[in-house]
Amino acid sequence: MIVSVGTLGGVISGQIYHEKQQPRYLIGNTIAFIFIALQTILIIILRLVFMIINRQRARMNEEEMKKQIERYGGNELAGDRHPEFRYTL
Repeated sequence: MIVSVGTLGGVISGQIYHEKQQPRYLIGNTIAFIFIALQTILIIILRLVFMIINRQRARMNEEEMKKQIERYGGNELAGDRHPEFRYTL
C-alpha cells in the first residue's frame, strides 16, 4: 500500500502540473506534498502496528506459541504469523 501511495505522484503528475501555473506550480506542489505527508503518516502507523505485534509475540509462552503455529498450519505454513517472526522497518 505504501508503494502504491508513493507512486501515485508519478501517475498523476502530468495532470496536476500545468503550464499556466509556472513557475511556482502551487497546486501541483501542494498535491505532491500531501502525498508525501500521507505516506509518512502511513509509515509511522505501520511502524506502531509492527511494534505492538512484536511485543505481543514476545510475551507469548511456549503453549501459546504452539497453539499459534498449529492454527496457521505448522512451522512451514505459518510464515509471518509464526510467533518467532519479528517485523522490522
